[in-house]
Amino acid sequence: MTIIGPGGPSASPDDPIGWIEACHARIESRLATLGRLAAHHAGHGADAALGRAIDGIARYFDAAAPDHHADEDVDLFPRLRRHALERGAAEVLAALDEAGAGHDPLEAAWIALRADLLAVDDDRGPDPVSIASFTAAYREHMQLESDIILAAARDWLGADECREIGAAMARRRGIDDSGRALFVHSRKR
Repeated sequence: MTIIGPGGPSASPDDPIGWIEACHARIESRLATLGRLAAHHAGHGADAALGRAIDGIARYFDAAAPDHHADEDVDLFPRLRRHALERGAAEVLAALDEAGAGHDPLEAAWIALRADLLAVDDDRGPDPVSIASFTAAYREHMQLESDIILAAARDWLGADECREIGAAMARRRGIDDSGRALFVHSRKR
């Protein structure tokens, strides 16, 4: 069953670590688009293409990114922390602490950047400094997770734990065991 597909790597509740990696790929796609906004504005102003790009980025970071952070904070990190404590894996414990503490600042940075992006018009383009700061922080955060946390998760988590994590991730998005939506997931902007 493929839940995440078009526009990035495929993943499903059967492979929650792959699902998180697919989310990272989607975040990276949005970060790359963010990096092109100022140049597009300089050449085209606040045209429809810029508006669509900003709207797509906002939809993603308003809904999918908080779900992704909850996947990690609520479902993955606590299980992985137990394994790291059992193994005395100080590097993984430190990475879990750093990554968990990094979610709130990233979400706050998004709120500030979102306000800037939604104020873009023909005279005022996206702030490249704010975009660069946000994208650098997010990339650093994802790199920490990929290099240490997800590598440990692949090595340490058993099949039952992965099924539980994947099921929780699917429920968070309103997806049942057959891959059907349980409800329409929307958040106000």
